[in-house]
Amino acid sequence: MKTCNLLVYIIDISNFAKACKNRTEQEVYKILDKFYILVESEIGKADGRVVKFMGDSALIIFELDNEAIAKQAIKDLIEKSNELWQEFNIDSKLKTKSDICNLVCGEMGLNKRFDVVGNDLNKLFMKDWE
Repeated sequence: MKTCNLLVYIIDISNFAKACKNRTEQEVYKILDKFYILVESEIGKADGRVVKFMGDSALIIFELDNEAIAKQAIKDLIEKSNELWQEFNIDSKLKTKSDICNLVCGEMGLNKRFDVVGNDLNKLFMKDWE
């Protein structure tokens, strides 16, 4: 466990539940699988880290010295996710919110999975979408 100052992004697919209302669980799984792969690929190329996925949203972190690269990665991710929604005929957009957060970082639980916690993160979750 250590204290980390990080650039944090929360991303979420707008209208995803509504767009998937008449799709099977298998179809939704395939869509989210492609989305997860896209997110992990784009964020990984920018030396970011996907901390976790939460259904159609994700928590992403970057080191502060990668801020310009991170912003470009998020911009690219938005563009490529829009193409993905078109592929599946989904009327959605990728929403984001971000901030620099002072967090406690480390491996947690029996499986020692990396996570981040802190008041700054809680504030970011309450912030309006950009």
